Formats: sequence, C-alpha cells, structure tokens
Amino acid sequence: MSKVYRRGQTPYWYADYVTPTGERIRRSTKCRDKGAATRIAREWERGAEHQAADELSGIALPSEILVIDLATEFIDAITHEKAAGYVAALEEHLRVRIIPYFGAETMAAKVTRQDVEGFRRALLSGAAPRNSGPKRNRPDSPMRAVTVNRHVVTLRRLLEFGVRQGYMKENAARNLPALRERTEPRHRALSDLELDALCRELGPIHERWVRFLVAAGLRDGEAELLRWEDVDFTHRIITVRASTAKDAETRRVPLTRAAREVLDVIAEELDIRKGPIFGAVDRRQALLHAWKRTELPGRTPSAHDFRHTFASRAVKAGLDLEELRQILGHKSVITSQKYIHLYGDRWAEAARKLDRL
Repeated sequence: MSKVYRRGQTPYWYADYVTPTGERIRRSTKCRDKGAATRIAREWERGAEHQAADELSGIALPSEILVIDLATEFIDAITHEKAAGYVAALEEHLRVRIIPYFGAETMAAKVTRQDVEGFRRALLSGAAPRNSGPKRNRPDSPMRAVTVNRHVVTLRRLLEFGVRQGYMKENAARNLPALRERTEPRHRALSDLELDALCRELGPIHERWVRFLVAAGLRDGEAELLRWEDVDFTHRIITVRASTAKDAETRRVPLTRAAREVLDVIAEELDIRKGPIFGAVDRRQALLHAWKRTELPGRTPSAHDFRHTFASRAVKAGLDLEELRQILGHKSVITSQKYIHLYGDRWAEAARKLDRL
C-alpha cells in the first residue's frame, strides 16, 4: 500500500511503496498537494504491479508510445478518479487540438520544448489544425490566452502521465510559464449592488440559478446536475455526488435559507420534486447581455464568481478555512487561503480575546 510523506522542510510530498518483487521505493512526487501526490504514488504502485505481471508473462513493456495511444491510456487512467465532465473536457482538448497538431504518428518521447511552444503559438494565431467534425475545414480564429493556457495544461498533464508510466524521461511542457492577459483578478466577489442589478436584468430561470450558486457555493457543473433526490430539506443538507464533483468525491453542503427559498419557488412551479433541478443550459449569453444592460463597470461575472461570492460571504459570516474547504470541496486548505484577506477583522477579534486572558 503506497503512502506519502514529507522530508524535513521540503514542500514536496514523497511516495513510499513496495513493489511486488519486494523492492522498497522512496521518491519525490514533485507535488505540493497531498491529494495529487497520493494519486501519483498509486499510479506508480499500479505501474510496478503491472510491470511485474508482464515480466512473469514474458511481455516486454514498450519503450516508446504514440501520442494518440498515450492520450487513450491517460483518459482511461483518470476516468475513475475524476468527474465525468472534467474527463470529457480533457478528452475534447486532446481530440480536437492536441492530437491533430502533433499528428497520429508522433512518438510522445519525441515531443520537445520547441514543439510545445510552437503548439501554443499556433493556438494564439489560429493556425493550429483541429478536428471537430463538420467544422474541421472552416478557418479558425485566434484564441484568448486563458483558453490557450487550458490546452497547454492538458498537454502538460498528458506528458507528465507519460513520464510516470516510463515512456519518456522528461516532460517537455513542464514549467512553461502561463500567458498573461488579465488586468484584473481572475475571480471576484460581487457586491450586493452588483448582484441585485444583475438579477433584475435576468429572466426568472437564470436569476434563480445565480441566486442558488451564491447561496450554496456549488460549482457550475455540480449545480447543473443537482437532483431533487440530493437535497435533504429536513436536515438541511445538499449532497454533491461523486459523479458530478470535480474531484470525484461525494461531499455535503449545508442548505442555507436563501438556497431553500430558491428551491421552494422552483418546486411550486414544477409541482414535482424529482429529477434534475436546473439542468445543463448554456447561460453565458444571458449573463453577457444582462450585465451589459446594468451598465456597471468590469467584466461579465462568471459562474465561478458566484461561487467566489458565496465563499467571501461565508468567511465574513465566521466560517474558518477548514469549514470553508469542506463546503467548497477543496483538496487542500491551501486552495481556500485565497480568501485569507477577508480575515482581518476576525484576527483583530481573536487578539482582543487573547488580551482578556
């Protein structure tokens, strides 16, 4: 059974496991997050088991692998560890952009740093080939930096998987700096004024969806796939199923009064509490047009901004970082520390309590 640990003051987690041949392996995962390090350690342990089984059967492991075959193995490996929507997004990146650019005959070990940088430049300029069914012959358009970064991250994860599986010695996309184009924070919390103005311009269906995200703190995909069966009105609990959660782990979220009011209004109109509550609907255009009508400054709020608004309100209401981590479904409290700037008054209050001692 693999386990992870830290050595001294190093920020990285180390893997410790025993191979089927009795050899004990201790090596750095190069990960600061314990959850990611645990998954890597398990992959190494399973790889050692498969290698031992192949050696007993007289099967030699391939020393090289095609990019397209590596992509297939990568998707198969994460299918049982990640949510279906997350896996589908990565598979789309691989099928539409990455594999058409590098070609079906390219060996994964032959991908160089220059190739990765060329891939990024091609996405930025719109010159990268793509495979998207009937649209594949249409001229492409340049991508925004944030979209290019998502594709490069998928490529980096693919190559890192190949390194862990022993198909290559190094990851050509590792430590490639992300492109920057933002002049404002990636996510922001909406004020009461902004939220009320936006909801006034939205239709009733989209308004309820926004107010529910702000009141519950769920991710966009988690809210879209939420079912009435997942809501316990008696004990005030929302259950986010592993099949819809980003980290593929079930968690519970408190059902706030504001969230329940939204659900009660929806239930009265439907006259039934069964099946999906909101459903998967593209709300981006509705948000864009509604925000323009408000004539407020700043960019159009995204679904994650509503989640960020919930977290900011939760911190101001008195929740500590560990409680916030459990509700938001973060793997590590380090991820929740982006809200630490909201703790100023609470630290002052803690100091006053200690002074009274």
